[in-house]
Amino acid sequence: MNLAFFYAFYCYTNKLPSYEFVFYLIALVCFDIYSIFNLTIIYYLLSQSAIFISLLVYYFPLLPNFIQNSVYQIIFLVVTIILLFLNEKYNCDKMIKIYPDFPYHIFIETTGIVLFYIICSNFYRL
Repeated sequence: MNLAFFYAFYCYTNKLPSYEFVFYLIALVCFDIYSIFNLTIIYYLLSQSAIFISLLVYYFPLLPNFIQNSVYQIIFLVVTIILLFLNEKYNCDKMIKIYPDFPYHIFIETTGIVLFYIICSNFYRL
């Protein structure tokens, strides 16, 4: 997904990233590959989100206004989803003991659907 966004941003802006940013992305991709094979899914989500947010922040001044207006919402929702995943991972047993029939995972799913809608509706026009 991040490679597709990188390609879309490059095609729209015709601007290659700086060498520093490329090295930063390579480090994030290395952590991403390491996390998918050796760590839990939370770290993989963190690395994927860090790459995506880094691309958004780097290309932010060059993007059209309709995407710039939604970048803050996208970053907020990505951070919210990560926090909800962390909460579910570390507090799931405690929460289920208190309210055993409450569907806690639906918060993550709903936030993810909203994030997916915002990303698709904005970047479709790019």
